[in-house]
Amino acid sequence: IFYVTDNGQRDHFDMVFAGAVALGYAKPEQLTHVPFGLVQNEQKKRFKTRSGDVIRLQDLLDEGYQRAYAIGQERGVPDCENFAKVVGYGAIKYADLSLYRLMDYVFNWDSMLAFQGNTVVYLLYTVVRCRSIIRKAAVQNIEPVVAIETLAYDYHVSEKELILHLAQYDHMIAKVLDQSAPHYACDYLYDLSAKFNHFFRDCPILKSEVHAAVRLSMVQCVDRTMTHVLKLLGIETVDEM
Repeated sequence: IFYVTDNGQRDHFDMVFAGAVALGYAKPEQLTHVPFGLVQNEQKKRFKTRSGDVIRLQDLLDEGYQRAYAIGQERGVPDCENFAKVVGYGAIKYADLSLYRLMDYVFNWDSMLAFQGNTVVYLLYTVVRCRSIIRKAAVQNIEPVVAIETLAYDYHVSEKELILHLAQYDHMIAKVLDQSAPHYACDYLYDLSAKFNHFFRDCPILKSEVHAAVRLSMVQCVDRTMTHVLKLLGIETVDEM
């Protein structure tokens, strides 16, 4: 049983759990408190619901949707409504989940809905880039390689770094589960995006007959991995941006 509350309730739950164990209602390993840091106002004071100074979630979601919709229109995205939901809501989720769980942070509209830097937009753009390459490969009838170990292949350093990072998936998931810390998944995604973009910059993917099949398989793996981890965080993806 996981109790998710702010860090100020830590002592309370320590006593409640100790009492429950002493009375035989539960075993120690059955009860876990998952504390999180406080969301503070610009004066670094905690928001108080009783005083009515909190930001309503619906207002935050509406603002995220409107900002993303405007970006979609500016970029000429075909389905601006879906784009606004995925990007606007995803930006809010990612901004919260990417922080260390116990860290207090000051609420700021611009930082919560930022679309540059370590944000959901950067991650989604990587997914879009992968899917664009996959579509081009299909048009050119390029098939991904099935068994890389059977090929004599000289890997570029950017390819090695990308593959090694993909291989850290299991380790990342174990850390997230062990520490109830989704920010490890966000860190993994951000680093994966950066390494993929280095790979994209350094290695022509579909232009080389020798390398195209291998590199296409890497692109597919990045697409699947990023889509899966984003889904674990409750964030959808888009095909175009």
